[in-house]
Order: sequence, then structure tokens, then C-alpha cells
Amino acid sequence: MTEFDWKRLSEPAAVIQALQAHRLLPVAGLLAERGLLRGDLVALAGKLAARDREAERRRAAVEDEVLDALGAAAIEVLVLKGALLGRTVYPSQEARIRTDIDLLVASAAVEDACAALRGIGFAPSYEVHGGPPMTQAQWIRRGDSPIHAVDLHWDLSNRPLLKARFEFDALLARSVEVSGSKRPVTGLCAEDALLHACAHYFGHHGGEFRPDQWLLDMDLLWRSLEEGGRGRVAEAALSSGIGSLVAAGMRLSVERFETPVDPDWLGQLEQASRRESAHRLTRPPRFRALEILRSAYEEKGLVAGLRNLRGTFFPPAAYMRRKYPGAGRWSLPWLYVRRIVDSLVR
Repeated sequence: MTEFDWKRLSEPAAVIQALQAHRLLPVAGLLAERGLLRGDLVALAGKLAARDREAERRRAAVEDEVLDALGAAAIEVLVLKGALLGRTVYPSQEARIRTDIDLLVASAAVEDACAALRGIGFAPSYEVHGGPPMTQAQWIRRGDSPIHAVDLHWDLSNRPLLKARFEFDALLARSVEVSGSKRPVTGLCAEDALLHACAHYFGHHGGEFRPDQWLLDMDLLWRSLEEGGRGRVAEAALSSGIGSLVAAGMRLSVERFETPVDPDWLGQLEQASRRESAHRLTRPPRFRALEILRSAYEEKGLVAGLRNLRGTFFPPAAYMRRKYPGAGRWSLPWLYVRRIVDSLVR
């Protein structure tokens, strides 16, 4: 989907459609209060968002069950992204649309977390992975309606350039209690959540749709911070090498949602981070082939880079047969050719 400026649309139907595409229907009232949306569209947006809100309420119940199971297994876990923000900075849980719950655990706790998920009926969405090495695994429970996936992370990013930027223990030490579960649960503090939101936004590969909901995440997190917290965000962004991503994310947030960011704060952060290696993520390559090569180049070492490329172009045969069902036994080589072509021209 092509990114576009929903604020510049004037036709009511087009505005509503854009709000839906950008996952903003449930917060139409908030946008209208800020003067970013015509007030007469709020009622219509609310009616259209009713189904989303009901789905989010059901998802929240699944999230509570997942968090309770992990807590019962004494696994330290940090809630991320939509599940966190819906419980902290959004007007209500159902105002933040999401299709999964993102959770971060220490790498040593991954097996225990997987066992806890299996104990409540979840299973990996795919047994054999295809693509570059991942630091997350998706779990689903097929009987749920709607299906609500669990994305289990052991690093805040899958992007090679952004891996290992934050230590789990340090994030846990700064974490905050998250409401809504039977047991005490923690999530990223607002400062770390803002850093993660900006890194996640630009960590996606070029050409992938980035909904304005992700920019609203940044806006609401920023508004939740006091002056001291905003200063610590800049310091932490620079020390972790993602100051350029935070600056770029907040500038987009200002443009879209008029986030009250001090221009001096923004200018100083942009100036201080202009030589960061992460800065290149704000300017994705024009061609898919260059994006693939860049991702492999970001890996640490030649062997890791080659492993990245092999995963992209030559995943295991079991994965290929699942992705292309019905293919004959001798068609596997041609499936790999098809995958290479699809990867380069997508």
C-alpha cells in the first residue's frame, strides 16, 4: 500500500478510507479534538470502528491469558508495542488496533516461554523458517476468533544493523507495571518504548507499508514524557546509536500529528547523529535487490552475511513445499529460481 497524507484529503469517504488504512478509526475523536480531523466525521468513524473495538477486546482477553501463563511459569517478560501502548498511552486498550502481542524475553528464557505457550494451546505458526535469521518466533492458537498471534522476541529488532542495541536486564530494570493481567506484568518504560517505536518504524524494509498509527504511537509516548524524560530519550538514543532514527521518527510525528517537539531538541539530535550507521535506514534503497544486499552487509562478519543471503534465497526444502503447496518432487529447483526472482523484483 502506498503511503499518503490522509490529512490532505477532503472527500469524506476518502478520509474515512485513509483512516481505516492507517488504523486510526478508533482514535478519530482524539484527532478531532486536536483539530486534525473534521468533527462531523467522528460519529461515522466511531460506527465503523465498532467492529475493531470488539475484536481488540477479545484480543485483550487472549493477551491476559498469555501473560498469566508466562507469569505462572515465573518467566520474566516485557510487553512491547501495541499491547503495551494500548494499556498505557492510548485512551483505552481497544483504541490501539493490533493483530498480535509482542513480548520480549531473555534469550535464555525462550525455551521456557515456548513451553508455557504450548501449555495453553499455542503452536508455532510455521515449524520451518524461511528467510534471514530471526530473533523472534510467531505462535498462534487456531481455535481463537479472531486469531491473535504471539510474537515472541529475544531481541528488540530483527534488522541486523539494529540487533543487540539494548540489553534485556537493563530494559527490565527500567520497566513499568502493565495493567490488565491477573498477575503483575511489566512492559517497556515510555522512554524505551519511544526508542523502540522509532527503531521499529525504520527497521522495516523499504516498500513495506508503515501506517500512521506507528507515528501516533510516537506522538502519545512523547506527550507522556516530562521534560527530563525527553532529555534522557536523546541521551539514550545517541548512546545506543539510533539517534538518527529517533530524530527522523519524531520529525514525521510532528508533521503528521503536530507533536510538541522542541525544534532545538530535534535539531541538536539530528546534528549529533548525522554520522551514525543507522542513519542509512532512513533512506531505503530504491531497488529490492539492494535492500537484500544491504541487510546481508549489516550482519557481523562474512559467514553471518552469507547465512543471511542463504536464508533469503535458499530456505529449507520443507519451507519451500509449505510456501508452494502442490509442487512436485522434482520442481524444487525451479521453486528456488522463482523465489529468487520474486525476492528481487517484489
